[in-house]
Amino acid sequence: MKNEITQSPLEQAHAKATLIGRLFERHGTTLSRAQQFEALAYVEGAANWHMLSAELKAQSARGVLVKAHLAEGQTSAWRIELVHLDDSNGSLRLDKAHNEKLTQATLVELRREMRNIERAVLQPDIQHVAYVDDVLGVLVEQEFESAEADGAETCEETEAACVQRLQTHLLPRLSPVLKAVQGARAAVVTDDQFVWNGRPTCWAFLPLAAVTPDDVNQAIDIVQAFAYPQ
Repeated sequence: MKNEITQSPLEQAHAKATLIGRLFERHGTTLSRAQQFEALAYVEGAANWHMLSAELKAQSARGVLVKAHLAEGQTSAWRIELVHLDDSNGSLRLDKAHNEKLTQATLVELRREMRNIERAVLQPDIQHVAYVDDVLGVLVEQEFESAEADGAETCEETEAACVQRLQTHLLPRLSPVLKAVQGARAAVVTDDQFVWNGRPTCWAFLPLAAVTPDDVNQAIDIVQAFAYPQ
């Protein structure tokens, strides 16, 4: 008799929600994790409602709101939760010391997706894994100097001017790459929770389900070429 791997009801629910998400992606629509669970709740009806409604609530509350400066002077809000990875042994793994606040359900999902994460994350020093509005993906980041940043003795550009320059010139350069990846987006952030030492930072977020290593490399090349012009 073959040994069968048994899954808990919660693990089964996550697997079903993932399948629903992939089905929608085949038709050009990316669902957040909360929307996947909401769709699953409709499909399964009252049978597992207590578990699914509790998980839906947990998924909806994931992360913190951050003000995102968009192209053409627009602003928005991203709900983001960073996932910390450790590559000290030459392969990516979850950093337990920095992921204590992640729910057990989130850890289950991340372990299941680790192979895809390793495929997409090519340069861990400027890339992160993150949930943005409940969607799991790769976050490419690049920070920039401003006059307000600690230690920026030679920079005369104010933070506001730096943000405006990135909105006007860098974000449009990222647009062709992002349009090719379903659900991808970019912004400039200055929030102290995520920005180190007062330096405005460009974020390019690419959903894991739709991204390829080439997409990630292109985004990295664009932001680094802008940050370090030759």
